[in-house]
Amino acid sequence: PKRCANMLEKTAKGMLSWQKNHQFGKRSHSEMAMQRYKRIIGLRMHARSMENQKQEMIIACGVLNRFTGLGMPKSYRTD
Repeated sequence: PKRCANMLEKTAKGMLSWQKNHQFGKRSHSEMAMQRYKRIIGLRMHARSMENQKQEMIIACGVLNRFTGLGMPKSYRTD
């Protein structure tokens, strides 16, 4: 039923309106963040213990935040 409701709403309002109403872009941003993390930092952890893995994640996220602070490319929608 929920899928049918979404399909009906998409056809009635249009795809862009549906995406805006359901904040579809937030998922895209989180997926891009994970892709960026995996590409820059790597696919697996290097530390063995859980405490060291936590520290590794904190450091890696700090690195990504610093990269983001240096500048992200500006993207524009083309229709």
